[in-house]
Amino acid sequence: MIDITFPGDFSKLADDRLQVLLYEFKTDVNKYLAERRAPYKTLADLIKFNEENKQREMPLFGQELFVQSQSKGDLTESAYLQSLQKVKRAAQEDGIDAVVAKDRLDAIVSPAVGGTWSLAAVAGYPYITVPAGFADGLPVGIAFFGCAFTEPQLIKIAYAFEQKTKMRQTPKFLPAFT
Repeated sequence: MIDITFPGDFSKLADDRLQVLLYEFKTDVNKYLAERRAPYKTLADLIKFNEENKQREMPLFGQELFVQSQSKGDLTESAYLQSLQKVKRAAQEDGIDAVVAKDRLDAIVSPAVGGTWSLAAVAGYPYITVPAGFADGLPVGIAFFGCAFTEPQLIKIAYAFEQKTKMRQTPKFLPAFT
């Protein structure tokens, strides 16, 4: 194992990543709902339902992301395509691909916390998490990810780690937070 550094700063693309999410969320939710026998066929229908049933449906959180997503156009708009190109390049060829090639890695390993999945998810690359132990009674994981089409290699690595460490334990339910 070696320490790696990703070139550039993926976090600087947070706005572009959000734009991609908002455009794709609207498109995919509308497609999903249109194929179901539910009374709600679009994201706009869900937003309206939530507003009409605010007390029951949104007692703790609003629907700001739904509303922001609804304001977006389709996946042919230049704003979407430009943001998509930026984040894909940063995650793929300037990110994971560059690090793997530079250091001749079989996989990238990280704790499975926070947004470690984000880079692989944006790249559309495989990411696998396996148990790595417990911290304060809560399970923690270790993640393995790599370039496109490296699923067989990642599964072998993750399986070997899991078999060698035997960190998985049957979960115990903790008291509910009140």
